[in-house]
Amino acid sequence: MNFSDKLNEYMKTVGCNAKELSEASGISQATVSRYRNMRKNASVPVSQITALSKGISELSGGKLGYNEVFNSLSEYSAIGEYDIQTVTANLNTLIDELHINASELAKSLNFDASYLSRIRSGKRRPSDMGAFIKGVSAFLFKKAANDDVCADICRLINSNGENLRTDIELWLVNGKVAENESVFGFLTSLDSFNLDEYIAAIHFDDIKTPSLPFTLPTNKNFYGIEEMRKGELAFYRNAVLSKSREDLYMHSQLPITELAQDKEFFKKNMIAIAMMLKKGVHIKIIHNVDRPWNEMMLGLEGWIPLYMTGQISPYYFPEQHKGPYLNALSVAGTAAIVGEGIQGFPEDSKYYVTTNKDEVAFYRKKFENLLSKAKPLMRIFREDSRQEWLAFLDSTVETHSDMHVVCSTLPIPTISKELFYRITERNHVDGYIADRIWSDIEGSKRRCNAILRENSVTEEIPVFTRETFEEERPVFSVAQTYFQTPLHYSYDEYVQHLELTEKFARDNKNYHIIEGSKRVFKNIRICRYSDKFVIISKDNAPAIHFVIEHPRMVKAISDFDAIIRE
Repeated sequence: MNFSDKLNEYMKTVGCNAKELSEASGISQATVSRYRNMRKNASVPVSQITALSKGISELSGGKLGYNEVFNSLSEYSAIGEYDIQTVTANLNTLIDELHINASELAKSLNFDASYLSRIRSGKRRPSDMGAFIKGVSAFLFKKAANDDVCADICRLINSNGENLRTDIELWLVNGKVAENESVFGFLTSLDSFNLDEYIAAIHFDDIKTPSLPFTLPTNKNFYGIEEMRKGELAFYRNAVLSKSREDLYMHSQLPITELAQDKEFFKKNMIAIAMMLKKGVHIKIIHNVDRPWNEMMLGLEGWIPLYMTGQISPYYFPEQHKGPYLNALSVAGTAAIVGEGIQGFPEDSKYYVTTNKDEVAFYRKKFENLLSKAKPLMRIFREDSRQEWLAFLDSTVETHSDMHVVCSTLPIPTISKELFYRITERNHVDGYIADRIWSDIEGSKRRCNAILRENSVTEEIPVFTRETFEEERPVFSVAQTYFQTPLHYSYDEYVQHLELTEKFARDNKNYHIIEGSKRVFKNIRICRYSDKFVIISKDNAPAIHFVIEHPRMVKAISDFDAIIRE
């Protein structure tokens, strides 16, 4: 049997002709006819096999699954014309989102790490793409022996896990990164981050701002990646040692992945910024959201620890950058660093560092002009801005938006006063604090009821059996009140709160719950107001709230499915 035989067999099974398959697949009728009459196996582009498989699956009414048809047709075709950009983009997504060690992957493929790096950057193409894709799939399939890794892979590529190795291969050659921009890595980092542990790990409390003089040439150029790392560290060294506490301004369109590949450089960079925060410097950063999605999210993940301090104000430009010419500009009290490069040629970029007083003043004014063109990427509410946070929550009612919430535990507005005080008493919460928390819960109830009068509220909640309850140990979350001591349920209290939630849904036609068997996140709550903005609330370490309005991030977070259903 060859490709034509298999294609004709499928067409006979679904009872369609060439015209009908053409309409369903988007492939011309002449091309469909050509594929039906090939006398031997030929190289059929992946895109064509994909389109035919989707068309056949659609015409079968879903009785023939897309993966099944794709696998079968692929078996009888020497697949050709791989879209190298799709493969490399998806490969980078897998490596970045799953935190895969690139050197370990290269070793499994019998590649030099530098060769794999060139493949990832699009500078090289594997001589045997089919073997390369199968090798990557085999490596990840082996990693999937770990249940957590397996769950992460399945979620990322939308696989049920039954044919995981094949699904990985299909996703590598055919996955649509741009249509499925993932925020999984960013949300996971946010969920697991613990500021106290981070401060201890970098010995933040022991950091002493140096006072020794540091001599930096009035101006100097740094060419290429290695030199640019030195230039950036020289800039920060000057900023740390300066007595100035002026705001630190930062913006860069230059590729960050090449600079950040040096772990030691990245560590020194972060410690230098921590020293600036220790001095009391406020940082205003214009993030480059015009980067490839994975690179942008990698940058945001790196900034999570610093967002938690409350000394960071992130911005972005609403208008997309056009053209291949890239710039960078950062200004501290007595120094400025200016970068330039061409898209796709990171090794030919450069930095210019200056301490000339007039130049620094010029670049500071230039950055202030840039800020006037930027919008806040996110608003950040810490405990010291509690009143502003509560006022913002009250304002959300006026948006007249449907609300969709992904919960790590049961929702706040559905708990009864009697059950709440029973939980706080058993957790030994001071009566005054319990009263303050209840006052905030009443505010949540009021806002929820106000929204329900005109709009809908949907809550995705994890539901635990007695066995999974003991494993997960869910808590009643009161992060909105900035109370960070865990309020552990007893199983009976949890069941009662679940019953109250289900009853609230029955009694309110605009309130809906979606029950899942397992939660993805344990420490964050994601709340979407239509397509207007998203609130990510972190329960503890520290309790903090991020309001995100950037359309691309709002869509990606909105598309993320954080509930696992049986």
